Amino acid sequence: MDIDVVLAGWTHGRGSKAQRLATALEGALIRGEIAGPLPAERRLAAHLGLSRGTVAAAYGVLKERRRLTSRPGGYTRPDIENLKEPARAARLAARGTAPGTTLGSYVDPDPAALNLSLAVLGVPGDVHEIVRAAYRAASERATVTAAQPFGDPELRERIAATYRACGLFTEADHIVVTQGARQAIVLATLAAVQPGDHVACECPIYPGALDIFRAHAAAIRAVTSFDDPGVLAELERSPSIAMIYASSVYRNPTGSVIEPSTAARLVRLARAHDILVVDDRALEHCAFDSEIIAPLAAYDADAPILTLGSLDKTTGAGTRIGWIRAPRRLVGKIARLKALSDLASPSLTQGLAIALLDHLEPIAAARRRELAERYAAATRTMAEVLPGWSYRAQRGGSSLWVDTHMDADAVVAAAAGAGVTLMGGRAFDPSGAAGRHIRIALARPAGDLTAGIQRVAAALA
Repeated sequence: MDIDVVLAGWTHGRGSKAQRLATALEGALIRGEIAGPLPAERRLAAHLGLSRGTVAAAYGVLKERRRLTSRPGGYTRPDIENLKEPARAARLAARGTAPGTTLGSYVDPDPAALNLSLAVLGVPGDVHEIVRAAYRAASERATVTAAQPFGDPELRERIAATYRACGLFTEADHIVVTQGARQAIVLATLAAVQPGDHVACECPIYPGALDIFRAHAAAIRAVTSFDDPGVLAELERSPSIAMIYASSVYRNPTGSVIEPSTAARLVRLARAHDILVVDDRALEHCAFDSEIIAPLAAYDADAPILTLGSLDKTTGAGTRIGWIRAPRRLVGKIARLKALSDLASPSLTQGLAIALLDHLEPIAAARRRELAERYAAATRTMAEVLPGWSYRAQRGGSSLWVDTHMDADAVVAAAAGAGVTLMGGRAFDPSGAAGRHIRIALARPAGDLTAGIQRVAAALA
């Protein structure tokens, strides 16, 4: 148990320090993040910089609520029996709204701050007229009134054609249209994961996916890299993995890609052990050049692989249109889950997606130019004013993953004081291993990135 991860943000609640600590501990107990004995009062007090009496008072509150149990001279432990019912209630209530998720930064941002935490990309600068024309075309298209859980047949065929062009055999009936890549992750999780099942994923990773896995009571198996042969060997020996979540191209937040040899081995693992692999390619067109990287399913079109795509990161048009490419034996299950979720994606936005796909290449080219410019500006400024910070060179992505070589939470706090919003690395890694890292989103113009990084450097100085 990493107590810093378990108690992240505990000071932000209401009431006395003891009450806030008790609230944070209670949430962790209900979510199952504390399974064994709690730290001794004196040890936890020293770690948090509190008095022993404050910790003793927090523990006392939880004993009164029957969340903890202890005996004189023994360990303080979770009261497993009395935690069963609130844990079950929390799992049901947390579907998509789990406390402590990254969604808070979307729904409650600081409007006055220069926000470099959100990787929400706008329309690329020089294709606004193309996007406006697509909206006009969609508004003139006949609206479909019948529910189509699989999605608009024309849109499904257009999406399938993009996969055929990169060597992955795909027909329209392999495709289910979703409301963004995020819903696609939700549907994949519902298809494969029961409460308590293990989901393996490379960390750091897109925190929205972690939120979804937690909301569905999955146990997250964080690994360093699928490119490590030892990691795949361990997964091959593990019978408890229900799903593997991967990004074959420009993983959020690191911008890394899966090597071809790793991709082939991951696909063989999925086929041999019938483990569902999710290949999240929402950032497929966010390269810094024109490089094309094949999806995992290109190595075996019928393996249990769900290939996720999205238009939003490419077009920035706010379409909320994504999709899942699935083998035929799984596509019907995905469509049924989609129907249970929201019946069907809106026909108007699906029409917009069709119109945008007519111009995908010029839009994608504009996106690549824009991201390359922003990446260059951010790294150049960082080298000038924060030379102690480091990063791995990226070939693409919508963000920059930075090792600050200091406590990232302190950096985030200093940045906030300077009017800049950043996201600390712990949101991207449940193991707590990313405590020195921050993500700088490339969603703002190059000038904003330069100004934000300079402000942070001044604050730290």
